[in-house]
Amino acid sequence: MARALGRKVSFHDMPFDACRGLGFPRADDLGNMFQFQAMLGDEFLRSRDPGLSRSLNRELLSFDRWLSLNAARVPLG
Repeated sequence: MARALGRKVSFHDMPFDACRGLGFPRADDLGNMFQFQAMLGDEFLRSRDPGLSRSLNRELLSFDRWLSLNAARVPLG
């Protein structure tokens, strides 16, 4: 992200309950999703095959490609 945005980027590991409490619509679902991924990471990844997804949607982009196309739309604060 730093390369695409042209500035230093830091990671902040937010507790799941803090994520659920952010106050925007569906924040609770987002916190639950992150907790599920953390608890069952390998199982979560096994059932999500990027190759299958690309075969179903040829326009699917990698995150790096998507970010290169959308970096200007990322709010920086």
